[in-house]
Amino acid sequence: MARYCESCGKEMTATATFCGACGKEQAPSAAGATEATPSPKPATDPKTATRERQKKCAAEWKEKKAELKKAGSKITWPKYWSECNKRLKAAGE
Repeated sequence: MARYCESCGKEMTATATFCGACGKEQAPSAAGATEATPSPKPATDPKTATRERQKKCAAEWKEKKAELKKAGSKITWPKYWSECNKRLKAAGE
C-alpha cells in the first residue's frame, strides 16, 4: 500500500523512511492502520505549479533530446519548454 509524503505530497512506498522527491524524513507508518491514504496535495501556488511543469518538461526533454538531434530538429530547450508548458497548462496541470 502506498502512502504520501507529509511534506510535498508525493507518493511513496509504505516502508519508505525518507521521501524520494524532497528527502524529508517520514514518521514510521502505523502497522495495521485503517486510516485512508490522503491524496497528493494539488499545486495551488503558481510558482510551485510552474516548477512541477518544468520538472516534467525537463524529464521529457532529456528523453527526447537525442532523438530530436538525430532527426535534424533545431529545437532548443527554451522552445521545447514553452511548447511543453503550454501543453501541460491546457491539460490542467
